[in-house]
Amino acid sequence: MAFSDNMRTYRKERGLTQQQLADALDVSLGVISKWEKGLSTPDIQVLMEMAEVFGVSTDTLLGVNLSLKKVDECIDVIGTLLEQRDYSACKDHIKKSLRRFPNSFLLVTASADAYMTISSNTHERKLSERALELYERSLELFDPYTQADHVKNSILGNIALLNIVLGQFNKGLDYLKENNINGSNDSYIGYILAVRSGRENEACSYLDRSFASTYDCLFRILLGYSAVYCSRRDYDTALSAAQMLGDILEMVRSPANSKCLDKSRTVILCEIATINILLNHMQEAEKALSEAITVARQFDLAPSFYLEGSFQFTTTLQGTMLADDFGTTAMEGLSYYVSENDARTDGRLSMLFRKLTDEEGN
Repeated sequence: MAFSDNMRTYRKERGLTQQQLADALDVSLGVISKWEKGLSTPDIQVLMEMAEVFGVSTDTLLGVNLSLKKVDECIDVIGTLLEQRDYSACKDHIKKSLRRFPNSFLLVTASADAYMTISSNTHERKLSERALELYERSLELFDPYTQADHVKNSILGNIALLNIVLGQFNKGLDYLKENNINGSNDSYIGYILAVRSGRENEACSYLDRSFASTYDCLFRILLGYSAVYCSRRDYDTALSAAQMLGDILEMVRSPANSKCLDKSRTVILCEIATINILLNHMQEAEKALSEAITVARQFDLAPSFYLEGSFQFTTTLQGTMLADDFGTTAMEGLSYYVSENDARTDGRLSMLFRKLTDEEGN
């Protein structure tokens, strides 16, 4: 169905008169009539408002769903030609495809991705400029009903990158900063400020936050992998994940002042102990758990919850507290972690924990 037919159908299904729809879109009755007769079409902004009134996506309203299979085929060809590094054929195919489906969000975005990829390999400025144009067009076509927010954030990130590549540093940085959701662009902003702009002090605030959040992510990722491979009874791989996390902690922590990281260190040591029990390596398990208890008790004697000076290289984390869910004290957190993981070891972990704490108490 053509757009005009779809518009008329959805208007009648929603029980709206032409005048009511005109009022909702703040246009004249004559304009509505022209659109339904196919004599003209609305601009993209009005189209999005109309789709919202009807409660459908812009693609559905435009009737492009019938063409989605052909669009997917076009995108597949783009991917194939990129893999073959046949850039000339890829550019020709993109031009033909965009002439057929100029309002397809998926095709416009895929075409922008392709031009960006080609320009990164050939360093052709015109291709970067074309990629930027297409990304900006894809933002106009972005439909929150059918596309996820992270897709839009990715587009905005690429727009920022292309502006920087084209020498528009401040404009690119503004894009990154404006769309720095939960610090997602911290590392890139810090890198650009330090490497491209020479604004070291400003760079450090972004780099430091990214450093801390990256460690937090790695902490949960590697503990997650450890649990995954334990569930699969691949204990050697699980142990590698836990030990890697311990190695990372030792690499990133500052030798001068990193006590606030010791709570997370006790969890890592407890995980290593747990897996060694599953491997029946009781001597290694006892060594790891004993060290965890020692570290926890030393932390509790003089607890520290601020990240300032905890990570190497960082200089701007003053007043930033380490958020964790390991308990009020390190020993409380360790005890909780032991109880949570005890079922995995058929009670052997808690038995070893009681033995070691009793010995230290005596």
